[in-house]
Order: sequence, then structure tokens, then C-alpha cells
Amino acid sequence: MYYKSLRLHQICQYHKLYRHTGSMVARHYHKSVSAVRAQFLDFFQSSDHLVVPSSPVVPFNDPSLTFVNAGMNQFKPVFQGLSTAPSPRVSNSQKCVRVGGKHNDLSVVGTDGTHLTMFEMLGSWSFGDYWKQEACQMAWQLLTEVYRLDREKLWVTYFGGCEVLGLEEDVETKEIWRMLGVPENRIVPLGMEDNFWEMGLSGPCGPCTEIHYNQGVGGLG
Repeated sequence: MYYKSLRLHQICQYHKLYRHTGSMVARHYHKSVSAVRAQFLDFFQSSDHLVVPSSPVVPFNDPSLTFVNAGMNQFKPVFQGLSTAPSPRVSNSQKCVRVGGKHNDLSVVGTDGTHLTMFEMLGSWSFGDYWKQEACQMAWQLLTEVYRLDREKLWVTYFGGCEVLGLEEDVETKEIWRMLGVPENRIVPLGMEDNFWEMGLSGPCGPCTEIHYNQGVGGLG
């Protein structure tokens, strides 16, 4: 099961609305990076995940990478069937650098609030243990009960299929989000570019799902 990781900086700041003297007043709350990281790792450790340390930013066993650019890099041999996972359930906070290759964020740094060249990616991993439903349940619980993000601001996307490649819509994941209480109008099907994960030009791949915090008005964007 590939469970899309969270970028640490994206959940260090959020806002909540309080009713005050008849009007809605926006108040901003900040969590330290250390607090967000600790809550994430503690949450998954309490669900029997083995917490593993970040691998070096310069990979020591992967000549295909100049820098580690994702939380899954240290698990590539596991995905490729070349080694055994350290545990059926794993959680980590991985330092990442994205300055080249497939994941190059240099051109968009500074144009929005989500892209950085150096960041920590929080991830939870299931190697032949739980599957889609448990992954979605834990992700939703983490965001709404631990980080206490406003449910009304959360949208989810899932793989809507690809007619050209003969890939069907991931209806199972859509139904899981509906069962977890996400309104139908905030469950959005997207295509290959957004909700189909690929490790590289060849190798493990498959549909994925994401949770987005919508700071805009009237939809996901």
C-alpha cells in the first residue's frame, strides 16, 4: 500500500474560525515543526508502526538519485522485491531535496505556498499489511482528530481512470471516503498526472488518493 505522504511545512499553520460578538473572526494557530512531527510519529507508532529514522539526503545505495527526493526512497529495494521491509507497518519523517530530475520544484518555488526545495516528508507505509480502507481511516483520523483541521475545508481526490490506457476508475476508494463521511461534492476524480503514482519510468506504480486543505472559495483549487 502506498500512502501519500504529508509535507511537514503544509500542516504547521492552519486557521480556525471563532464566533465573537456576532461575527466570525479568523484566528491563526501555529504549531512548531517539532510538535507536528512528534504528533505524526506518535500517532502511527500507537497503531503498531515502526518509526524509522530519516535516511541521508545524499543516498548511499541509489546511484539513480543525486539527492533523496521522497519519503519512499529508502524503501525502493522493498518495492522492487530486492529486500525485506523492517516491519509490516513503518512510519518516518524523511528530509528531502528537490532540485532536479523528475521531482524538480525549482521553477515553482515562491509562486505558491506549497513548493520548497528542501522539506521533510511525513509518511506511513504498509508492506503487505493493511490496505486502502485502513490507510484512509488513519489519515482522516490524524488530520481531523489529532491536528484538528476543519473537516469542511478538507477535499479528497482519487484516481478517475484512464480510457487511453484502459485503467478503470478507483471506485473502491471513492466509496471508502463516502463511508468516512466526506460529502460527495468534495470527492474529486483526477487523472494520471495527479492521482496515479509512479516510482519512475518503470517499476511499481498504481492509483493513489490525496487529502487537500482548501484555502480557496467555492471548490478545490
